[in-house]
Amino acid sequence: DEKIIFNKLTQENVIKIVNVHVDNFINDMKEKDLTVQVKKDLINKIAKEGFSEEFGAREVIRAIREFVQKPLSHHILLEKSTKKVIIMDWSESKKETTIVMKDLKAKTKE
Repeated sequence: DEKIIFNKLTQENVIKIVNVHVDNFINDMKEKDLTVQVKKDLINKIAKEGFSEEFGAREVIRAIREFVQKPLSHHILLEKSTKKVIIMDWSESKKETTIVMKDLKAKTKE
């Protein structure tokens, strides 16, 4: 029998894992004609909440659900226009995900 040794995940490893999952979510939203941006502070929050010494990065998906998918779903239900860029970030002072919507830049031919 061979022994397999696993190295502990670093914070950098966890952030890379979070970025892969968040990028997949953003691409899923693009397919639904939604433009979503997730800022670095929110990525870091997800990495912090989605990692533990005991379970590694197993909770990353749950953290993305809690800090990205749920707040975005509630926001979309309340917002009438989705033809905007949805910018998501973490507010440490409010202890919540913040969402700002900006108009998409209209592409015009001259």
